[in-house]
Amino acid sequence: MPKVSIAVPVSPMGGIEPFLLKNLLNSCSKQSFQDYEIIISDHTASAMFYKMINKKNRKIKYFWNPNNLSNPQQNINNALLLSKGDFIKILFLDDMFHKKNSLQQIISQMIQTGKKWHVSGCYNYDMTNQESKKHNPKKGNRLLLGENTIGPPSVITLRNDKKLLFDENLDFIWDCEYYYRLYRNFGDPYYNSEPLILVRNNHKYQLSKLFEASKNKKSKIKKDILYCLQKHQKNWFEKILNLFFK
Repeated sequence: MPKVSIAVPVSPMGGIEPFLLKNLLNSCSKQSFQDYEIIISDHTASAMFYKMINKKNRKIKYFWNPNNLSNPQQNINNALLLSKGDFIKILFLDDMFHKKNSLQQIISQMIQTGKKWHVSGCYNYDMTNQESKKHNPKKGNRLLLGENTIGPPSVITLRNDKKLLFDENLDFIWDCEYYYRLYRNFGDPYYNSEPLILVRNNHKYQLSKLFEASKNKKSKIKKDILYCLQKHQKNWFEKILNLFFK
């Protein structure tokens, strides 16, 4: 059984999927820590990623997941459930390891401290302007309001002894709600501000996706926040309702 499962949920990314996947897999192959498996969960109707992987690479385990294609959380959860390693490193298609010892640092720090989860720093790289900016993760007290101070899910690593899954009922702030539950269930993570992950932002594709959702984005975020408050702060939520609708 591998020590680490690198959970890679993949979906269409505007035509640059082969480039992104190749970079991600190359960053894995260059890691000084090699006791891992790569779980690829293909969230497409046509299994488009199957032809992009090297079938001879025994570290790669490919799974086609044509279910609920409009819900990214469902695909992340599928990758998490298929992961068998002692630790799970989430790595999205448009992200990659930044350093050759990234995975070694993460696993060593988790073993030494006994922490249930790990958060690393990252570089946010703008693929359009070819500019990068360092992000230092920190604990925030407004996660349920959608204020993400941690970063994308690719900066977190989990122990695989008690799986928490992403809430598939949310539209936008599902990462923030997930981090909130990690804090509540496992306490603080180990924070490493060193940029171990490169987060690649394909703004041309992302902007087109945002444009598609822009008409309802604000209302969906408000709906998400109300859902989160009702789910996690029920007493406070009921007091607010009584204040306005009594």
